[in-house]
Amino acid sequence: MLQGLGLPKESMIYYTMPIRDISNGLKLVEGDKAVLDMLKCHDEFGVILLYIVSPKMVDEEALNELTEDVDIQGEQLKNNNTENEVQKDADGQGKKDEGMGEAPNRNVSEVVEENNEDAEKDAEAGSESDSEHEWSNFGDSDEDSINDSDFCINVNNVEEEDINDGIGQGGPTTSRPAQAEANDKGTKTAEDNDQSSDYQPSDDLDSMSSSDEDGPSRPKYPVFNKSRDLERAELKLGMKFASAAEFRTLLRNNAISSGYDFYFVKNDGDRVTVKCKKDSLGQKISCGWRVHASWNAYEECFQIKSLQSEHKCGRQFKNNQATSSWIANKYLDQLRDDPTWGTSAMKKTMRRDLCIDVSKSQIYRAKRKAKEVIIGSNREQFMKLWDYCNIIRLRNPGSLAFLHVERPHPELAPVFQRIFVSYDAQIKGLKQGCRPIIGIDGCFLKGSFGGQLISAIGRDGINQMFPIAVAVVEAELKDSWNWFLTNLLQAIGPVEAHGWTFISDRQKGLVEVFDGLLPGVDHRFCVQHMYNNFKEQFKGKVLKDLLWEAATSYTVQDWEKSMQKIKDANVVAYEWLMKVPPRIWTRAYFRPDIKCDLLCNNMCEAWNRTILDARELPIIDLMEKIRRQVMTRFQEKRQYMERQHGILCPKVQGKLEEIKGKARYCEPLWAGETIYEVQCNGRQYTVNLAAGTCECRQWDVTGIPCKHAVSAIYKAKLDPEEFVHKYFLKETYIRNI
Repeated sequence: MLQGLGLPKESMIYYTMPIRDISNGLKLVEGDKAVLDMLKCHDEFGVILLYIVSPKMVDEEALNELTEDVDIQGEQLKNNNTENEVQKDADGQGKKDEGMGEAPNRNVSEVVEENNEDAEKDAEAGSESDSEHEWSNFGDSDEDSINDSDFCINVNNVEEEDINDGIGQGGPTTSRPAQAEANDKGTKTAEDNDQSSDYQPSDDLDSMSSSDEDGPSRPKYPVFNKSRDLERAELKLGMKFASAAEFRTLLRNNAISSGYDFYFVKNDGDRVTVKCKKDSLGQKISCGWRVHASWNAYEECFQIKSLQSEHKCGRQFKNNQATSSWIANKYLDQLRDDPTWGTSAMKKTMRRDLCIDVSKSQIYRAKRKAKEVIIGSNREQFMKLWDYCNIIRLRNPGSLAFLHVERPHPELAPVFQRIFVSYDAQIKGLKQGCRPIIGIDGCFLKGSFGGQLISAIGRDGINQMFPIAVAVVEAELKDSWNWFLTNLLQAIGPVEAHGWTFISDRQKGLVEVFDGLLPGVDHRFCVQHMYNNFKEQFKGKVLKDLLWEAATSYTVQDWEKSMQKIKDANVVAYEWLMKVPPRIWTRAYFRPDIKCDLLCNNMCEAWNRTILDARELPIIDLMEKIRRQVMTRFQEKRQYMERQHGILCPKVQGKLEEIKGKARYCEPLWAGETIYEVQCNGRQYTVNLAAGTCECRQWDVTGIPCKHAVSAIYKAKLDPEEFVHKYFLKETYIRNI
């Protein structure tokens, strides 16, 4: 106790009961027995008078903290003694002390008289030892004199109903103080204004309370429950916490919700004392708000020992307790649901919900911290890539997942370079339900480590993108393209067996890889990107229209006519185009077995837009979001097709209906068996229904009958839907995609 007050060891502490006179009731606190006697005296009267003799002044703040600790710990020690006495009575091994027996007929005056007699006997017994310390001269000192009237309580001035509250009706004659008894009865005293009377402990604490037959009564002080009390942010006197950090968390939430800031007077692992921020500014009028909590060694918990909960100052919109970390934790769920939540919108939400103003820089830092919690650390995810690839191969048989790392030295840790993933459902869907054309493209990743995402995209029966494989590489280099195409061919099979055709923007290094790895493969060039390069030298709408006319020509004769027009308009532009092999950019030279007249790599562009949000995620989250998008896309498209009527995919059916309308301008003539001669717009075309060909080559290249073929089909009294290629059948899509 002396150390807590900052006093030297030679200091002495005396105490007396409020009904005693200083001349015959002063007792020296020396040893554990004297401390226990002092606590019993406090239990009887609710208050004791302390006198300290020391050559050094007492620290007022330390005295406040010490008395707060003694008040609560003394109450707990008394409760423990009561529990032991109840247990002794139950076992028949003890009995209550003489002063604790039932005395229903005793009045206040008898109790006071008996206490006076006991005190006089104690004073006579200890007079000899007390004289050794010259305690009788304490009140006669000229320096720092203390009047008895300032501390002693006259028993005649105490109202009888207050003393009865301390004794209890029909209970022991000496009992706990009035405040403790009032709390047990469910009432609220003036000294315990800050403790909520409607406190209900959680279900986990129900076992702590029981009936009189089962043991001690419900605990007096509430226990902090994070899931319940953190949102309320309400401080209560005597509230117990697992640690000082838990108390500081509730303290911060209380300050923000109430609109008042605070500063730390003391802040360490054993005790925390805070006051209102206004008190640190040196204002004339003190706010008075103060909270003190310290470690309770008896119950091994951190406990609020003192609480002045009323603020005398005004609410403030600027609160330093609303840190970026607190904001990130507060709005973590909202940011998880909507990662695109804007800074201004978040700032307005905080002002409306919490009545506080925060800076935009705080919002930026809070969003960054929340993002780290949500998506995890990038470095941690790179360390898990080996396990991720193993799980893909284990959980999805037939899937491919490859990881490429670099290790400059055997003693150094491997460094990530590339990852390739293609799932079994994608591989089978491409081979069995899609046309043999594959788009290749790459896009930048927006994460902190950068890199490129390379994708292989197919085209399904409804002319929409079909993801085949993805890879994360360091950059679009010749070596990375070669690594990606090698793994892709391992997944989908060789070109010779399946006749794959590729389309790309002819990125740097990609053309050289195709020439070296797949010599002679059918590799189309996206005409839109070719035109973007073309218009840098040759501008004007005339050349633009002629270029697209040549690209969309289905026959060599039509293409040559368009090229002659370009030559007549600009010889240099004609020579520029003739340097590009026509088989990679015009339909007149496309292979008819592909059944696709695609000129632009727009399916890859659409895919890159679809995964735009995923491109800023860490690598495993990126791969997982892509996997979920592909999985849900396949299922949604399959359900969509199952709801459709007819034998064709909806878009193909619509396109065929347009062709049927144009067929009325054609005049078919039967030439024998399945061959027809069709006259249309002054030109003649030969149609072979059995071979599925027409001299216009539109049916050959697309797999959908042209207007000439439709007129011949009607002439044969057949259904045009029966002549559409199997790639576009509804049954093919549902069975294989």
